[in-house]
Amino acid sequence: MIEMSRWMVGRIAAVAVILAGLLWAPSPTMAAGPRPLFQMPFRCGQLWEASTYDGHWPNQNAIDLGMWYNSPNGKVNVSAGQPVFASAAGTVSQVGRDGEVTNPPHGNFVYIDHGGGWVTNYLHLRDAPLVAKDQVVNAGQQIGVVGNTGTGEMHLHYSQWSDGNAVRVQFNGSDINTWTGNLSPWGNGERLTSANCGSFIPRHSQKCLTAADTFADGWQVTQWACNARATQLWSLVYLGFGHYRVQSNRNSKCLDVQGGVLASGQPVVLNGCNGSGTQSWLIARQPAGQNTWWDYRVNGSLCLSVQGSSRSDGADLVLSVCQGFSSQVFGPLTPTGP
Repeated sequence: MIEMSRWMVGRIAAVAVILAGLLWAPSPTMAAGPRPLFQMPFRCGQLWEASTYDGHWPNQNAIDLGMWYNSPNGKVNVSAGQPVFASAAGTVSQVGRDGEVTNPPHGNFVYIDHGGGWVTNYLHLRDAPLVAKDQVVNAGQQIGVVGNTGTGEMHLHYSQWSDGNAVRVQFNGSDINTWTGNLSPWGNGERLTSANCGSFIPRHSQKCLTAADTFADGWQVTQWACNARATQLWSLVYLGFGHYRVQSNRNSKCLDVQGGVLASGQPVVLNGCNGSGTQSWLIARQPAGQNTWWDYRVNGSLCLSVQGSSRSDGADLVLSVCQGFSSQVFGPLTPTGP
């Protein structure tokens, strides 16, 4: 009878551990749909290293992200306190704080449900998360800072889940090289640059560049109120030699010129990102007093402009001669809105 009691206690304990693990597992809302255009969970342009190892939770597709400084005495981990951003828009499905029971220990953590069966999680945050359960978050919205709660080394434990299973991480539409089929050691990981770059607004109107929620090529980009819709969030993808691709986080389409015609007054539209010259943009400084704002120029030295310098919703976005008008000055916007 005593032995049976011990056995029962052991079984109950085992079930408790399993339930604890299930409690902190992602809970996608439906079967996996198209993967969102996930971005790195860090500031635009920051360089981080991704690593994973045999036995990593929940599998080797999860990655540890660290920022390193190459000092004269070797590499130094400088991850602590760096802001952590949402990889894509979604709803916070789980939030936990250091000291709560998780298996394995999560420390301070956030899970975000992106719909379509897709979930991301962010573990070991330094402080209590900046978001609450059921809160809607935008792509690029800060959810915490890097720490080491529930673990030893300063880093962000990050993974992308499809229908409850951690899968190979993808950033900006491309698989990373660190995954279960290619383990990468901590301190000598895969180098990745964040393209989590937010949105853009014309300075004169405080309105955002946006497009209809469509996957079709040729849809015209217009000026609308900044209401934090995902269609108004964009990434700057560096192409080299000072050129960038401006890419929608919603549908993976790029800003392009209608028909590739580089003429003044030609509409700017969304098209597939095929790397053509019409999709290569230069960032230029404005005159004194406007240094914090960007002017987007396409090959041919023509600028983005709002048709007739309109402040109205739905105003057309076109190419025009770069005359320095306020309608041609664009600035970066925090993804949570102006």
